[in-house]
Amino acid sequence: MDEVCQALVLDATGASSIEKVQNIQQLWSGYGQIFRARLRGGAHRSVVVKCVQPPEIESHPRGWTSAIAYQRKLKSYQVELHWYRHWSHQCSGAVARCYASHQQGNKIWLVLEDRTTAVTPVATIHCPWINVAPCCTGWRSSMPTF
Repeated sequence: MDEVCQALVLDATGASSIEKVQNIQQLWSGYGQIFRARLRGGAHRSVVVKCVQPPEIESHPRGWTSAIAYQRKLKSYQVELHWYRHWSHQCSGAVARCYASHQQGNKIWLVLEDRTTAVTPVATIHCPWINVAPCCTGWRSSMPTF
């Protein structure tokens, strides 16, 4: 975990320190990782952190490497960042809360609620499609071009 990420996690959660980092998943084509950070102090026992750090030279085992593919991946992470910053708060329960986000160049950090410690289990949440459609329509229509 780099210094920017560590400072973001501690500031967002009010924790005094990060006890342990557990890798959850590497992002596709080496674009970063998702991990769980166990915390000491503060309001949360743990958070899930997504660190998007695109490689300087992209490589793919099957040769799916091009400038267009690189830009498409970067845009998908920018769309995700925009969604967490501007729309996720309109969802209830089923979506991890975003405690903090930060972008520095092509690097993106998201500090998210750890749903394994959430009070309401994901399986018990019901969200009728009639409530989802207006949110998605509004989100898509307000999406800026990058």
